Amino acid sequence: MKHPRFLKNCREVLTPIAGPAVYFLVNGDEVVYVGQSQNLKSRILSHSAKRKKHGGLMRIHWDSAFYISASKDRKLRRKTEKKYIRAFKPRFNFPIGMELNGELLTERRR
Repeated sequence: MKHPRFLKNCREVLTPIAGPAVYFLVNGDEVVYVGQSQNLKSRILSHSAKRKKHGGLMRIHWDSAFYISASKDRKLRRKTEKKYIRAFKPRFNFPIGMELNGELLTERRR
C-alpha cells in the first residue's frame, strides 16, 4: 500500500486533535506502527515523550505521524486499525498468538 499521506482524509500530525483516530507512525517512507486511540493528542504525546525520554533510542523509531479521524466506538476503531495493519504490515504491530521473546501474546500490547 502507498504511504498514508495518500489515503483519503488522512492528515499529518502537526497539532494532534483531541478526538478519536487511527494513526500511523512513519519512519522515512515506511509505516512502522498503526494504532488507534480515543484521544489522539494524548497518545501521540505519549509516543513523543517515550522517544525524548530515551534520547530517540526506543523500540519504535518514527519521524512523522499521520491520522484519520475515527469513530468514538472502540470496536469500529479497532476494525479500521486492523484493516490498515493488514494493508501496511508495520514491523511493530504484533499479531495475537505470535511468540515474542518466548512469550505467547494473548492480547495487544501498547
